[in-house]
Amino acid sequence: MKNINILRLVKIISLVIWLVAIFIFSNQVAQDSSSLSRIFVEPIEAYVPASQGIATFLVRKSAHMFLYFILGIMVYSLSREFKLSERRRTLYSLLFVFLYAISDEFHQKFVIGRSSELRDVFIDSIAGLLGIFFCYSLYALMQRRLMSRQV
Repeated sequence: MKNINILRLVKIISLVIWLVAIFIFSNQVAQDSSSLSRIFVEPIEAYVPASQGIATFLVRKSAHMFLYFILGIMVYSLSREFKLSERRRTLYSLLFVFLYAISDEFHQKFVIGRSSELRDVFIDSIAGLLGIFFCYSLYALMQRRLMSRQV
């Protein structure tokens, strides 16, 4: 029983750290955020000159997707530590990701040079849903393998 509580605590702490990381990225003023993106954009544009503008968009949206994909995994994994039906576990995880995406975009309204976009809430939520689905699939696969070994 103690190991379960430790695992739950580790998942909670990891989730909080991840939420803080997302907040810190969102709290960067536009110039700092653009500088960080340029680290990835410049090599792409150097090899694919026709990608100017598109590369920036793709890199920035990929960052959103990565952050929220991992968030979906973390929230769903933590939800497995509680006695919930699969439906509620999935719904609560998605709701958490969606509400955090909304709060993240709202927060960006108050950061110099940043904007709040409904499109980003949609991208973040879809990425979180994909993370939840990935984690669900992984747990289901592990469960099936465990059941097949017991037979």
